[in-house]
Amino acid sequence: MRSRPVAHFEAMVFTALAEELRTGDVAVVGSEEYADWPEQLLAWEALQEGLGSHLVEVRPRRAGRERRVRREVLPPTAGGPAAQCRRGGGRRVPGGR
Repeated sequence: MRSRPVAHFEAMVFTALAEELRTGDVAVVGSEEYADWPEQLLAWEALQEGLGSHLVEVRPRRAGRERRVRREVLPPTAGGPAAQCRRGGGRRVPGGR
């Protein structure tokens, strides 16, 4: 049984449409009737007031762990994940690659 190839096509179309809307190459007829979205964004001061309780609720990762993972898994020149073993007993790929 094949996976839905239509889903991949839909994702491609909507990704392209989102980029076209973002750059202004495509417009939606009647969109000027809606509010300007930047005006609806919360001010930074309003965000800071509730930030502490929100962070407790979502339990973000500790900053030290994030830095360690970035340092050990991502090479400084890569800019993206690399197929490196973590220091300190990481799993190795079968075949030594």
